[in-house]
Parts: sequence; structure tokens; C-alpha cells
Amino acid sequence: SKFISRSYEEDLDKYPKPALDLLPLDNRYGINQEGERTMTLLSSRSCNYNCFFCTKDILGPKTRFHSTDRTIEEIKDLQKHGFNSLYFLDDCFTINKDRTIELANKMILQLDAPITYRGVTRADKVDDKLLQILKKSGMKTITFGIEHMNDEVLKKTQKGTTADINRK
Repeated sequence: SKFISRSYEEDLDKYPKPALDLLPLDNRYGINQEGERTMTLLSSRSCNYNCFFCTKDILGPKTRFHSTDRTIEEIKDLQKHGFNSLYFLDDCFTINKDRTIELANKMILQLDAPITYRGVTRADKVDDKLLQILKKSGMKTITFGIEHMNDEVLKKTQKGTTADINRK
């Protein structure tokens, strides 16, 4: 078999938005989370870290982003189809703190209706200020990829963090 290597598109906004109008977005689509009609959304691809279990081998060695404007457009499209909740499937939603704050502020200021959302991140990629902004913008749940509380295991998995960081 032959392996074909190709580069990864840096500008994710070059890809078309999901054609939601082609789907029968009735109750068969989406997830019910705490009574909210929830849809998944990707605002970035891959991760800058080197954990041996990560998607970077498939999605590329560094994080690439949709612009925050593009992400807001996609959220508005989902709201028009009756979704009032999101689950961001980004490998590390807060990997770029400035971008995360920009997106949260746009969610507060530019959405026609509030929306709740959830996401995944690393324990070393949040602080109190960021968490307050995320909560204000509608974040209900943030899941931390802690994986383990033993430094030896974290080192073997190439997680790039420590149990002490995870505790904080």
C-alpha cells in the first residue's frame, strides 16, 4: 500500500459551512443535554501538545482555527434550526486564550439569543478570569482532560502536565 502525505489547510474558513438546510433537522439530530437541544460544533482542529493518544497524527501537528466570526455564523445557523445548546468538539477549546475570550465576548454581544455550551480543555489552559468569561457567555460544563493523577503516567503519555497542575 502507498501512503500519501499532504499538507493541512491552515485557514479552516476556506472550508464550506455545514449545509444544514440539506438535513431534516428534526429531533433525530442533535443531543438532548439537560433538556436542551444540543448540536456539536468544531471551531478548531488538532492540538499543539504531544500526548501519544491524541488526534494530532490524523488532524495535524498544530491547532488550526476557524475565525471567531465564522464560528459565530455557524452558531447563528444552528440557532435558526432550533438548537439552543452546543457541544464544542475541539480537542482543546481554550488552547488559545485570547481567541477563546474573543469568541466568548462575541457570543455575548452578537448572538440574537443566548446559547449554552460545553467543551473540553486542559487543566493548564484555564484561569479564574477565563472561566468567569466563559460562564457569562453561556458555558455550562467544561471537561478537563486530566487522564491521570500520577506524574510518572503523565510523563509516559507525553501529556506535558503534572498532577499538581491538574489539582489546581
